[in-house]
Order: sequence, then structure tokens, then C-alpha cells
Amino acid sequence: MTFLAIFILLSLSIVLHEAGHALCARLFGLRVPVFSLGFGRALFSFRIGGTEFRCRLLPLGGYVQLPSRAENAAVACDGGACFDDLSWVRKSAILLAGPLTSLFFAVALFPLGMMAGRVVPDYMDNPPLVADVVPESPAARYFSPGDLILAVNGEPVADWRQANRLVTLNRSCMITVRHPAGTAKVVDTGDGCGAALEQLGLLPDWGVLEVAAVDADSPLARLGVKPGDRLENATGVEVVHPMQLARLADRRMRQGDSLPLAWSDGRELVLPLVTQKTEKRWDRALGVTWVPARHPVRLGPAEALVEGWSRASGVIFLTLRALGDLVAGHVSLFDLGGLLSAGRTLKMAHGYGVGMMLMLLG
Repeated sequence: MTFLAIFILLSLSIVLHEAGHALCARLFGLRVPVFSLGFGRALFSFRIGGTEFRCRLLPLGGYVQLPSRAENAAVACDGGACFDDLSWVRKSAILLAGPLTSLFFAVALFPLGMMAGRVVPDYMDNPPLVADVVPESPAARYFSPGDLILAVNGEPVADWRQANRLVTLNRSCMITVRHPAGTAKVVDTGDGCGAALEQLGLLPDWGVLEVAAVDADSPLARLGVKPGDRLENATGVEVVHPMQLARLADRRMRQGDSLPLAWSDGRELVLPLVTQKTEKRWDRALGVTWVPARHPVRLGPAEALVEGWSRASGVIFLTLRALGDLVAGHVSLFDLGGLLSAGRTLKMAHGYGVGMMLMLLG
């Protein structure tokens, strides 16, 4: 059901985006002969007035066809109003109508989701304490396990969510941290920000590692692990984050050892060795999607509107920044994700739930 809900939301956002283009074009007197959701083979179509609505096999995009005199135009002007004859203001309005409709949808969706209720990881509301640092990550040069983040660019932070948001939105960061010994210092990361704390290599304490989904043919599925199971420790070591488990498993693999896993229900399972020839990354080889300790949150209308706009504006800013990087040549389409990211988003949604996805997107 969760997968289906996310799929419907993505499709709805595409329909609204294309509807923005179509309605604006109609406002300026243009015909809209074709309104299509998706790409690939047509599944079905129907006609309302002068517009044919099509639904295609892959609903990962959409388009509307407008009359134009261009040589490769799909729809000719045939003596009627033509896109080419519009002023640049009206052309721009038609082009911007889609993104602006999507923006309105995003701004409306976040508050609605927060009023309906969402699931939030416990660590997001906890003080921004670094439980572990990924070796050779951008953060490994500056941070150590046990560091407490006090401020980002001079702005005090009270919890992981606030620190994560500021680090994500700023490319350059001056981060004030307090070491376990009690000494404080300011870390200048240069241009090492602009991504979530976990992407930079700073890992929070998840509280628990709970199985959200298991790949049917994975090693853990064959051992009887199922959604809802909670991992206590690996090789007798408490594990507070999936990336920590992946590193531990990789080290055991390189040593030629199996991986003993202790579960909250008292089971002791030994995961056989997975060789490098079979799978180079243990987090993939395990075939498990994990979720942290979490709690439901539901906001009132006023709080949801303020918080929703804050989340939506963050997503908009990051989207515009990514597009700017693409235009400037700093990243490729594959860096931005494309269809692969859409697939990963849907898979994550299936394991985490709609509420968790709304939180992650913000």
C-alpha cells in the first residue's frame, strides 16, 4: 500500500505539472491536441473536447503537445493560434506554468502530510551527537565519534534535524563542535558541505536497527530474517547505524570470517561469508532495508503550514541548486539521479512508509 501511495503521488505531481502548461496555453488561445502521462507504449486514451488524453506504460514523466511551425513539430498550426506567434512573455508564462504548479503542489502536500501524520526517526529530535564517522569520508578529517555539534555558521543547533538542514543548504560551513573531553573548536569544512550529514560521513545513533524489508533471495532472508526483526549486535559489538554494520561485515569478509548476528528475540544467526566475486558491497549483499527507532508526529494546521513551507522551500532550493550545477557542468544527469533515483525512491518508500519519505524529502 505504501509503494502504491508513493506511486500515485508521483503520477499526480506529473499530471498537475503538465496541467499547468496546458491550462496556461488554453488561456492564451492555443489548442492542446495531446496531453500524455508517461512514456513508452500507450495503455489507453480518451478524448475530451479537442484534447486526447493518453496514459503510457512508464509514468515517470509527461508532456503536452502545442501547435508550432517548427520543422519537427508534432502538431501543425493549421491556420489557428500558434505557439511561435506568442510574445516571449506568454511563451515564458506557458513554460513556467508547469514548475509553478508543481511548486504549489509541493507547498500544499507537505502541510497536508504533516497534519495527516508522519513517522519521524527519534534521532532527528535528539542532540546532534556524532555516533560514528565513516573512514575516508569528507568528515573524517575533522570529526571524531562523540563530537557534539553546537552550531553551524554561527547559528546554534539543538537537534540533528536542525544541524542536518543547515549543513545541507550551505556549501561552506563553519561548524562548532564539542569533543567528549569537553573542549570546543570551530571546524572550517571549506566547500565540504552541501549534503546531508550522513552523506558527509557523520552518522547518528539510530537507537535500533529494525528490518523494514528483505530481498527474497538475500542471505538474511534464507536465515529467516523478516520485517520487524531488530538487530542487537554483530560479533558482540553494538551497531548503531547500517553503514557501521556494512563496514564491520566488510572487514569480517576480508578476514575470511562469517558474521554472527544477535537479534532482540534471542536468536543468534551466523551469516556465511560472501566473497568479493559475489558482491563488493555488504550493505547490498545483506539484502535488507533498515529503519531506525521512530515515533509518529501529527501537527495542527498552523504548525503544519509553517513547518511544511520550511520543508518545501528547502526542497525547492536544493532542486534549483542541482539544476544550476547541471547547467554549469558541475554534475551530470546521472549525478542528479534520473530514472535510477526514481526507482530507489520508490523502493525506499516501500520500506520506510509515506510519512518517513515526506520527512526525508524535507
